Amino acid sequence: MKYFLLLSIIFFVLYQSGNGCMKFKLDTTCECPNIIRYHRTPGETVPIIKTGRCKLDITCATHTMTYFYFYLGRNGSEIPRPDDMMIEDGSNYVGAALGVERTNETIEAPPGPPIDIFSYFGVLCHNGEWYVSKYPTGVGYRNKDSVYNYIGTNGELDGKKAKIEEFAW
Repeated sequence: MKYFLLLSIIFFVLYQSGNGCMKFKLDTTCECPNIIRYHRTPGETVPIIKTGRCKLDITCATHTMTYFYFYLGRNGSEIPRPDDMMIEDGSNYVGAALGVERTNETIEAPPGPPIDIFSYFGVLCHNGEWYVSKYPTGVGYRNKDSVYNYIGTNGELDGKKAKIEEFAW
């Protein structure tokens, strides 16, 4: 009986140190800072539901102001800066993951159906930083003529991470 108990304890310890799905998560904190610090309007109430360590649910309606801003080609972005991108101050390479493509029609349109922006934009915590990894309408940016262009509209950029600088809905 003693050997059975000893073997059970050894098995349990080895199983917990591996990649088994039975692992107990004693640490429920997220290594990333509070996502609200990146929100465009800091005083606004944000409807966040925490569903896990770094898993959150922020559900809101989609419209042209549902976005994540990030730098292209620098600051942890895996998305290169387009050659025709506007450079405002020599370092401002801003791209946007948008909930709805910005056109004259969508700017005036009422909000669309509600979405969980964390899953819709593939928001994830990696090495203590928040990243976006899905681009439903591609990545928007302003070109040198100040016209809004898009890259990756066919999903080719999905899976590439870009460090979040600001978001809104």
